[in-house]
Amino acid sequence: MATTDPFTLLLKATGDAIADVLDSYKPYYSNTTSVNYRQTITDVKALLEVVQDLESESAAGALLATSRRVKDNIVQVLNECGHLAKLLQTRIRDRTLRDDAKTSRDIQAYSAEIECFLRTYGRGERRVTDLSRTERYELDTLSADRTLLPFCNFTE
Repeated sequence: MATTDPFTLLLKATGDAIADVLDSYKPYYSNTTSVNYRQTITDVKALLEVVQDLESESAAGALLATSRRVKDNIVQVLNECGHLAKLLQTRIRDRTLRDDAKTSRDIQAYSAEIECFLRTYGRGERRVTDLSRTERYELDTLSADRTLLPFCNFTE
């Protein structure tokens, strides 16, 4: 029986959107070998791996005890990943994908946020008390920016 938990649905939708970026890259940039992939695509691959790790942790039930505020923070990050994936898919289809520092920084920041969340709330050995002050600050401030539109709307 499939779960209808909003967090699980968002994880799946985000993972699928990121995977679609990688799937659509090859046909539109078929003359590019894996050695010559753009940095953006390399970053997207790393992001997909981290999102898949988060999906695994969630499926294993490791995140059930996570507080609502903390879960809202990671939901915001996943929403941003989804928005970025849609933007990158459009750029790939339009053959306007380029490596730019801002996109790379955004992707790397999302990966770092998810990795931090996993280290803190996942089944890993590292716990909240092991987080650096910077990592705690990054997690705590994620929910402060509510200006961004959600990737998925769970109010319907």
